[in-house]
Amino acid sequence: MRALIALMFILASGAVLAQQAEIPPEKEVILYQSKKLGTVTFLHKHHSTLSKVECRTCHHTLNSGEEPKPCHECHFKGAKDVPEPKKAFHLRCTECHEYTTEKGLKAGPIKKKCKLCHVKPKKGKEQVAGR
Repeated sequence: MRALIALMFILASGAVLAQQAEIPPEKEVILYQSKKLGTVTFLHKHHSTLSKVECRTCHHTLNSGEEPKPCHECHFKGAKDVPEPKKAFHLRCTECHEYTTEKGLKAGPIKKKCKLCHVKPKKGKEQVAGR
């Protein structure tokens, strides 16, 4: 019983902390452009409210009291000692989604489901965020 109460407290604390993250309006939805595969729409605000996610989950170099750095500040083509953007995003995103689905919870796309993230606009239509 104590373990259950402790687990509930931890989960509730995580939810409260996650919801306290303030995402600036211009960062609520982030689009990553890929001419070859299509645009990836990352729902930043949505992810910031998940109970098991905190800023450091993705902004892994974040120290207390600091402003999070954009991913591409460290992860860029030719960067030394860190994975390039494509590899970093695929590792971070799909590993978290796979872990979540293994726990029986809903999560975003996993490996080998490229078109669920990478969306090419239909001919004659403009890409709409979140669709």
